[in-house]
Amino acid sequence: MSKEDFPKEYLVGLVANHKRKVEETLQDPSGQLLMYSGALLNWVGEFINNEGVSWKLETVPLEKIVMTGTSPEWNNIILEKAERDPMKLRKLFEDENVRNVFRGSKFTDDPILIREDEEGKYKVLDGMNRVIAAARDRVDQVKAYVGRSIEKSKTEVEPHVVYDFIRAYQQRGGNEEDLKGGLRFLVDAYTNVRVLLRTRLGPEWIKDEKIQKIIKEVLGE
Repeated sequence: MSKEDFPKEYLVGLVANHKRKVEETLQDPSGQLLMYSGALLNWVGEFINNEGVSWKLETVPLEKIVMTGTSPEWNNIILEKAERDPMKLRKLFEDENVRNVFRGSKFTDDPILIREDEEGKYKVLDGMNRVIAAARDRVDQVKAYVGRSIEKSKTEVEPHVVYDFIRAYQQRGGNEEDLKGGLRFLVDAYTNVRVLLRTRLGPEWIKDEKIQKIIKEVLGE
């Protein structure tokens, strides 16, 4: 029996059950965001949870924004023809065919999410629908949470690396001080470890009181 032989209704129910369990276990929104953005292969969750990034709510001129990819059909217009420039896209809306492609896009005053890269470019992390609608509706500025790097010397580590480190201690009965020292090193060396220890590796996921006590001590909580 292969996966193709499972009834669709059974798989749908299985997905719903797993989704319920995850959302019951991982109640912190930032942790959920990490999981969902990971599944969608985007970087939203990583940027939001990265303590090396500082966020500020700003009003950003549309002309400063760099559009990013969405669907293949849309990318042909916003990336290729408009060259990621909302002002060039605005001119393309003179074409009825272009207007039809984006007819479902709506502008709202909800802030979009932007990251400022090393060259000072404002790249959209989330909110392309609103950017496109702003270009079409001749809205010249949008509200945005802008993320800027404040710790360029540090990088991020894959969550499983920290988890495997803790699991090795649990399974082999290692030295408690060695575990504390190792976790402190990871916290100092990588921008995302502090958040990981509070969310994805917190008490909802690792139900070991001794481990959680060590984590709290390492985090100074």
